[in-house]
Amino acid sequence: MASAAGGKKTVKALPEPEGRHLARFVGFPFSGIEAGERIETTEFQLCRNRWALWVCPGGMTDEHPEFVSVFLAYKGEAPIRAWFQFTFIDAVGVRTVVFQDDDSQGSLFEGYDDHWGKHNCLLRSELEAICPDGEFAIEIGMYLPSKASAVMRQHTIPPSSLAQDFESLLESEIGADVTFIVGEAGERINAHKTIVIARCPAPIITENTMHLQEINIPDFDPDHFRELLRFIYTDRIASDVLAQMADELLSAATRFGLDRLKAMCEVELARNLEVDNVSDFMAIAREEEAKHLETCCMSFMCKYKKDVCKTEAFKRLADAHPQIMAELFAHLSSGDYMDPELAGSEQGMQEEDGPKARADALGGKHAAPHSRGGLTSAMSTWVGNLQNIPSLGSMFERKESWHEGDTEQLAGGAHGDGGEHDKEWSVEKDEIMNKYQV
Repeated sequence: MASAAGGKKTVKALPEPEGRHLARFVGFPFSGIEAGERIETTEFQLCRNRWALWVCPGGMTDEHPEFVSVFLAYKGEAPIRAWFQFTFIDAVGVRTVVFQDDDSQGSLFEGYDDHWGKHNCLLRSELEAICPDGEFAIEIGMYLPSKASAVMRQHTIPPSSLAQDFESLLESEIGADVTFIVGEAGERINAHKTIVIARCPAPIITENTMHLQEINIPDFDPDHFRELLRFIYTDRIASDVLAQMADELLSAATRFGLDRLKAMCEVELARNLEVDNVSDFMAIAREEEAKHLETCCMSFMCKYKKDVCKTEAFKRLADAHPQIMAELFAHLSSGDYMDPELAGSEQGMQEEDGPKARADALGGKHAAPHSRGGLTSAMSTWVGNLQNIPSLGSMFERKESWHEGDTEQLAGGAHGDGGEHDKEWSVEKDEIMNKYQV
């Protein structure tokens, strides 16, 4: 088995690779790995052959324990000669060539698992400083030194223009065979039946309307419908449009089964959670069965409950969705109000960052659990039985104000009357539960 020691030397200017593959790493281990232990990627196709990337966090051998070793492993049988390079890409996209074959004829891979690369490829301490979360990528660029590949490298393959072409088709209306009559004003928007049918799992055009040249959609805003069609044609949406119409497009995506658009809208709304809008977004999430957005809203409401419960939107949510109030109290009383998949991404974020910073963390994938704070044992004993109680919002707001008052008294050296408040809370709770037969 051949392998390159740190002996592959000077980086030279060589022809552009004819093929590239990106290997992504998340949660890369910087400690606890012995020399020779390796992380092997799944096999990938590059330049018509199968390969894998080997990365040794503790070095391939004991000679370079402070380095991360990186090798390209061949997964074929017949000998092959290939030129390749490794480009390190950090979390913000900065690219650095960390290894390049110094011979334009490449390296000879003699059989299965034969590998070439570099022992002292990345200094582990520098890698940890640049990517403390262990998130980075290594791009493998390759060409096969032959006359055929030399000819191939002379011709540049242009990027795909499919999305632009379909967007132009939509805007030009060439060949359009259906007109949607949209909104109360009946605005006319032309489209192509075949494309709309192919792209919508829950069809806008059904068997009953297939023969029609005009289809009425009176319950849609024309601007929202245009952007919906643009996504149907191109599978993409402008960031400014998403920021402006995310809640309306979420409803449309749910209605027509566009899961990708729905996910994009959920992430956009979650990134912009604030005290004043989280209750409205929670209502939207429940109505549209948007699970990711609902989880983010619930986490945000638990974290900033004292501010959220004072808003008019929260009171509307309590009246319209008492079951959500019951679920909110259940999360708070147990202290376990964070989805396990959200745990951990808020590392380094301080409590003082406030609701807006909190929302930014939730909009991605993760959020850290927090203490349930001002809840008393009286709440914990009955949370599991709450169902359909319309006055929960006002009860919760009053309960929090009691807790704040008790805290202020205790801080000033006086005894709070939390016990009396607990009794009053329990009495009111019992009255409401009896009234609604909970």
